[in-house]
Amino acid sequence: DESTIDKKASMGTAQVGDKVTYTITAHAGRDLSDATVSDSGLPEGLAIDDASLEVRVNDEIRDAEVTMDGNGFVVSLGDLAAGDEVLITYIATVEETIEVTRAENTATLESPDLPEPLEATEIVEIPEPDEPAEPEPEPDPDDPEPDDPDEPEPSDPDDNEPGGTTPEDPEPDKPDDTDPGQETSSPSDNQTKGPDEEKNLGKTGDMTMGVLPIAGGICALAGAGGLVGYRKLRQHDERDGWGIHHTS
Repeated sequence: DESTIDKKASMGTAQVGDKVTYTITAHAGRDLSDATVSDSGLPEGLAIDDASLEVRVNDEIRDAEVTMDGNGFVVSLGDLAAGDEVLITYIATVEETIEVTRAENTATLESPDLPEPLEATEIVEIPEPDEPAEPEPEPDPDDPEPDDPDEPEPSDPDDNEPGGTTPEDPEPDKPDDTDPGQETSSPSDNQTKGPDEEKNLGKTGDMTMGVLPIAGGICALAGAGGLVGYRKLRQHDERDGWGIHHTS
């Protein structure tokens, strides 16, 4: 039976702030004296939580000696019997100071009874964080809200021309159908007369109707008087022509 070692991470890709759980599994294919398991190669910025490190042999916690070595450690297991299973777990946190995008580290099983150390490597990708978006400035309550550029302002029909007024289309000249000899009445002549004007016209008509008979009578008397005088003159001339003279 061969001895083996394996290492796994709880995630293949991690970001700043993530906690990655690493699990190291070692199998003793034969009796191994003074066996040790070491872990090395974690980059700076992927910090191991010492308190999270736990060692189990055959699923039982073993109070093994752990020596921290930089950003790694060495676990002294002592003697292992053939068939023993070793399980080591720990947590590492991705910090903002990390400068790599690929965290690669290796677990190693060593013993004088092994012809050579056994190694297992695990890789966790750590992409560069996105640039944080600049926060939008909060509006100042004292400043007026800006106009919405997408909303068109309503147009005022009086503002179409520079002068502020919309020119009206000139009406075409109408042909003059008025007879040249016929007088055209002015608009003032066609206006409707008010009630006062109608009353005045009524009074004027009443006066005219009263005066006309009197004037007619005077003309008739004048005409009759003239006719009488004319007849008397004719009679006088005829008498003179006949030689008839009246003596007084």
